[in-house]
Amino acid sequence: VAEAADLAPARDYETVVDHLMFDTKPAKDAERPGGMGVAFDWTLLAGRRFERPWLLAGGLDPWNLTQAVQQSGAPMLDVSSGVERGPGLKDPALIAAFLDAMEKGTSPHADGHDGLMAQRLAEAATQSSKSGQPVRL
Repeated sequence: VAEAADLAPARDYETVVDHLMFDTKPAKDAERPGGMGVAFDWTLLAGRRFERPWLLAGGLDPWNLTQAVQQSGAPMLDVSSGVERGPGLKDPALIAAFLDAMEKGTSPHADGHDGLMAQRLAEAATQSSKSGQPVRL
């Protein structure tokens, strides 16, 4: 997503997907299709309704997830590079900070249904803490 018009094609996918994910549209000269840790204007999603559950991705980290949820109304979040110390290397401290921010009321799933990713992140943080090594998910 780079602009409001980028959201329109999502309707075409609602009949064939279980979930919609809205991520930052990479720059034309980007070397990778994603994982850049860059956010888009989250207010573009505010008040929008979709027939399928949706999640917000792109540039999320422990310090901005509250703002992201407040501005977008996201019911779910996807995080990857925002909890990494390097490409593909999850940082237990960043994972813990992200989960802590979610637990303090910023979680879109404050009812306890954080899902498998939160569970996997917590398990990875525990494994990494015990081994002293970063964990790849």
